[in-house]
Amino acid sequence: MSRRNPLITTSSITDYFQEKKEEGSSKSTEDKCEFPVLKKRPLEYLDENIAKLFKKPKPIDEERERKLLEDKQKYDKDYVNPYKRRHSAVTYLDNVNPEWLKKPIKKQRIDNSLFYNIRMVTHIPSAQVLMGKSEAVKYLTNPSPNSYHKILADAMGIRYADKIIKHRVDIPPEKQMIGIKGIGLIPRMKRPEPPSRNIMKSPISILDSPGLLDDYYTNCMDWSSRNTLAVALGRSIFLWNADSTDIVPLKYEDDVDVTSISWSTDGKILSVGTETGETQVWDVTKNVRLRSMCDRGSRVNSLSWNKHLVTSGAENGTIWHHDVRASKHKVKELTGHTDNVIGLKWRDDGEYLASGGNDGLLNIYDVRNTKPHYSNSIHEGSAVKAIAWCPWNRGLLATGGGTNDKNIRIWNANLGTVLNTVYTGSQVTSLHWSHHFKELVTTHGSPHNVINVWEYPTLKKAVEIPAHDARILHSALSNDGQTLATVSTDCNLKLWKVFDAENAKRLPVIDAVAAKQQEAFRRVNSLR
Repeated sequence: MSRRNPLITTSSITDYFQEKKEEGSSKSTEDKCEFPVLKKRPLEYLDENIAKLFKKPKPIDEERERKLLEDKQKYDKDYVNPYKRRHSAVTYLDNVNPEWLKKPIKKQRIDNSLFYNIRMVTHIPSAQVLMGKSEAVKYLTNPSPNSYHKILADAMGIRYADKIIKHRVDIPPEKQMIGIKGIGLIPRMKRPEPPSRNIMKSPISILDSPGLLDDYYTNCMDWSSRNTLAVALGRSIFLWNADSTDIVPLKYEDDVDVTSISWSTDGKILSVGTETGETQVWDVTKNVRLRSMCDRGSRVNSLSWNKHLVTSGAENGTIWHHDVRASKHKVKELTGHTDNVIGLKWRDDGEYLASGGNDGLLNIYDVRNTKPHYSNSIHEGSAVKAIAWCPWNRGLLATGGGTNDKNIRIWNANLGTVLNTVYTGSQVTSLHWSHHFKELVTTHGSPHNVINVWEYPTLKKAVEIPAHDARILHSALSNDGQTLATVSTDCNLKLWKVFDAENAKRLPVIDAVAAKQQEAFRRVNSLR
C-alpha cells in the first residue's frame, strides 16, 4: 500500500512560487493567484477541498441575507413550513375553502405516545370521492338533513361523520384473522353460543278445577314447604299432596267465597281470607280451624306470612299484621294504599314487605315502620298483583303490571330504583324466581294466556309456552323450585316442569347489605 502524501504547509507553497519567479515564468497563472502553491510537489497532489480555496468567492448580497434571516426568525418563532402538510390532513374543510392548504399553521407539540403505528382506511368510497375532486364543492361539514348535498351524498354512500383515515378501527369478529404456525392467516371462527336449556312446553299433569272465581283481584293458590298444593275453588278448599297425589278437602263450611290463601313457613298452618273480611287460621294436619280473626269490614284479597305474623291486605287499602299467638291479634296497621291491596309478599328474612294495589302503587315497608320505606307509582293506572322477591339476591324485587301496563320491572329494593324493564304484551298475573338458574317465570292473562321464562339480568325471553285457553289467574312454585302450577278459568289446573334442575345446585344467597358490610370489614382489617 502506498503511503498518503504529507500535509501541505504554507512554507512549501511560498518556496514554490519563489522558484517559479526566478525561472522567468512571471506570466504564469501561478503568479497571478493570491494563494501560495506547493514548491516541491506538483499541483495535482492538492486535495480537492483545498483546491476550492483558489476560487474567488462570490460577492454577498447583504440585503437578501438580511431578509432571509428575518424570515427564518419569524418562522422559528410562530410557524412551521405551510407547504408540508400530510395528505392525510385533507378533510372536508378543503371543500369549503380551497385556499386552506396555502395558509400556514401554528406549531403544536405532538405526543407520539398517543398514536398507534397502524392506520387504516375506514371508508374507501368516501376517501376516493373526496381526494379525487378537482374543484371545491361548497357545502358544510355537517349539512342540514334536507339539503341537496346531504341527500346526494347519502345516495352515493358517502358518510359525513366518518373520518377518512383513523388511527384504530375495530374489526368485526367475523373478519378477524388469526395466525397459526405452518398454516398462515385464517379467518377467526365465531364461537358458537352454548345451547339453551331445554324447557318442556307440555304439562306433566292436568287436574280439574271447577268453580274457580274469575276474579283477577284474588289469590287462591299456594304451595307449601311440605309439598302440598292448596287451591280455593269458590267456597271450597282442596289440598293436593304432590308426593302421594292424594286430594283432601279442607273442612271449610262457611257460606262465603274464599278470596285468598297462604301457607305458613313450616307448611303446617294455612291462612284463609274471605269475602266478608275474615282471616282464618287452619291446622291442616288435623283439618281443623284454630281461630278466626274478623272485625275487618272489607274482603281480604292477599295474605303473607312472616314467622308468627300473618299479614293481610284488604279491598279498602289497609294492611294489617295479625299475631296468631295473641288474643288481640291486630298488632299493627300499615298505611300507603288508597285502593284494593292485591299483591303482598314478605322477604324470606322478614325484614321487608312489598305490597301492590289497584291504585298502581308499589310500596316497600320496613318491618319496624307503618309507613312505606319506598313508594313508587310507576305502574300508575294499572293494578300491581305480581310480586316476587329474589331467593338468591335479597336486594332484587320483581313486579308485573296489569292490563294497562303489561310490563315486568326489576327493582333494587335497597334503593327503590328500577334496574330493568320489559314489555310483555299481556296482563301479568304472577311471577316467580328460579332457585337454580338466573331466570324468572311469569304467567299472563289476556290476550295471550301464556307462560314466559325470562333470563336475568337481560330479561331476554328464553321460552314462551301456550298454556291455557283462558287467562291464567294464579300460579305457585313448588318448594324444590322446579314445578310450576297454574290455574285458569278454563277449569284446568296444570303442572309444568319449567325449572328442571336434576343436576343443578341452588344458587347461593346474596345479601347486598351484608356483602357490603363484609367488604368494609375486610378493608378495615387489611389496614391493620
